[in-house]
Amino acid sequence: MLRRVPVSAVFPYIRTITSRGQFNPIHDFSESLEEAHRARNVEEFTRMITNPGPMRVGYSSDYLDWLYRAYQSKLLHYDARKKEETRLNVGPRGGSPGSSTLASSGSQRYCREGEEEERGEDLAHFSRPPHSLRRRVGEAKRREAQRELDAVAKAQGMLDLFERQPHFPTIHLSRASRFHLVELFKTILLDRAFDTMAVWDKALLYRAILQERRGGYPPSFDYIFDAVEKTVLAGSESTDTRAGNHPSSPPARTPTEEDYFYFLYLVKRYYVDNAVEGHVVLRCCREPNASELLFSNPPPKEDKEVRASIQSAFLRNRKDGDAEGAEQGHEERLFSFCAPTRYPPIEFLWKCEENLPLLTILVFGELNLMVSENPFVKYPNAHAFLTRPYAEAEEEGIRAGGGRGASASSPKPRGGGGGGSRWDREGDVLSLASLIVERRRHLNLAHIPYILASALDGRAADLRRLQQRYHREDILGFQRLLRGDGESPAEYLSFSDWSYLNPNAVRAEVRDRLQRRGMEALRLYDTATNDLFRVGFEEAEMTSLTRPVEGVHTLPSYIPTLPHFIVQITKDPHVACLLYVVLPSLSPRTGEEEGKSQEMQRLIHQLGSMLHRMALEFHKQELRRVNKQKVNVAATLLDNFVRAELKRCLTRPAEGAEEEEGVKGILRRLGEFRPFEGRMLDESGFTTDARVEDYTRWMAPPVTK
Repeated sequence: MLRRVPVSAVFPYIRTITSRGQFNPIHDFSESLEEAHRARNVEEFTRMITNPGPMRVGYSSDYLDWLYRAYQSKLLHYDARKKEETRLNVGPRGGSPGSSTLASSGSQRYCREGEEEERGEDLAHFSRPPHSLRRRVGEAKRREAQRELDAVAKAQGMLDLFERQPHFPTIHLSRASRFHLVELFKTILLDRAFDTMAVWDKALLYRAILQERRGGYPPSFDYIFDAVEKTVLAGSESTDTRAGNHPSSPPARTPTEEDYFYFLYLVKRYYVDNAVEGHVVLRCCREPNASELLFSNPPPKEDKEVRASIQSAFLRNRKDGDAEGAEQGHEERLFSFCAPTRYPPIEFLWKCEENLPLLTILVFGELNLMVSENPFVKYPNAHAFLTRPYAEAEEEGIRAGGGRGASASSPKPRGGGGGGSRWDREGDVLSLASLIVERRRHLNLAHIPYILASALDGRAADLRRLQQRYHREDILGFQRLLRGDGESPAEYLSFSDWSYLNPNAVRAEVRDRLQRRGMEALRLYDTATNDLFRVGFEEAEMTSLTRPVEGVHTLPSYIPTLPHFIVQITKDPHVACLLYVVLPSLSPRTGEEEGKSQEMQRLIHQLGSMLHRMALEFHKQELRRVNKQKVNVAATLLDNFVRAELKRCLTRPAEGAEEEEGVKGILRRLGEFRPFEGRMLDESGFTTDARVEDYTRWMAPPVTK
């Protein structure tokens, strides 16, 4: 018989995909993989990858080195795949496609032993003929899986770029025309804007950031600072003109200097360096308690100092000296530093020639001022204002009795007098009646009767329940809004808190989603191998003899039987020690001790029966809770018995026997008994050894330093 290498040895069923320790490029190099368009050296690759089009991409030297290595690795795997496809189409011994027939296999039967070992890989693959429908399906599966893997690698590469912030590429717009700027603005900003005023706010804020941080940019960014210098800003009197009857007049086409000075004031006072911090400032600057929310670390600069520096810089740079008297009346209004209340129509931003420098600044800032950092380190007070509490924290507050009107840490009123504590709910929650009794006691008023207090508490409970329900629905709806639609949850949302304010959590969730997509693509790629190659008799026989396991086929890894659950219970160290060591060694062969051993066996059998019934009916939703309660009752009886016997054996006075001392030492070394009540269940209804703390640790997002 022809010897064959098992397919599982060459194509393992499960492979791992990871993003740690590897480099994923953000390019798929689809056009540069062919022989005619390949880059032969580093210079050609650099010229190809920096995009000679209108949007020039500037990479750091380290990132270009990583990217060139990834490109070479991509070429290597691409050539290997092409070679594999050629060998698959030609046949195992260089014959025609699909020539691995009985005749070819019979001719190979007489090859020498050493030659057969050298061609062991070929002998392991007997491909199906090209006209086979199953082979075509397998090839289509492989192509689809490869496309999915390439997409996952690109998405992982974008996340890696945010992790390696110093190597994030700069997108230069020096070659972009007005047409390109308008299309970019409509795609990444206008189509996703919730409010048109926010677009103007961001444009003026980005100009203020660039003007303040100009010294930190290399000379290659001079073109954007030319746009900063050429920005057209109307005088403060144009505010009155906007509301007039001439909307097409030049002063109404652009924002005013008064608007710009306000954002320059914000940048100077609160140390705004990038778009993420700017987003926090824009969200908080119009609130009544803005100074409290934007209290930064380090503390903000003094208000008078910032105002004086802006005024002195404006007066120093003003060219029209004779206009000083004309502007003296507007100086107080010009430096009022109030949030803008109105702007020109949003169409003027991309239709008017005067706003072209401001449009360039806006697109440049949206592409290059985004960084990966936690803005709440600098603005800690804005955290609770901008972000909603998580569902877990809200559930903990509800369980503790807190809604928005009650807190678990609130002090409980003193009882006595009217007996206010008698009507309190159990726990730390304050009832409405107890608050009224406490207030009336301070005012020296008569106590309210018990019936009225009960009615007040009942109504307050209904209101609290409705409040918690609507608050929970508000949280869930807000989180759904921030995460985007279901078709493209990882899409860039330029005006959502979800993409700005918690980049670490966003990357963790996106990485989990990409991990699942990559694993599914690898499984699809591996299952396509079974459609491309024929299966030998030995492989088919081994496949039919193997037991199906969960996750691959339909049946679970073990069938729910009563002996299985009884063995799972008796395998517990405390139960096994009591049943087989403690009770036989410490019993004086009396009827009472033998009765305790039988009682323990009866409780074990009872708990095993309940677990067995729950596993058999675990798929029935209406019976699952009832069976779980029965399991908890049986587990409680067994837990109480085990605890009582352990306590009795450990507190039993020693009679000088070394055997009893050894048994007590064993019980002490076993540690604390873990009760059977409340143990975790898997998806089939079987008990597991995992604890809630383990799930909390496993499901925690990755921590980036």
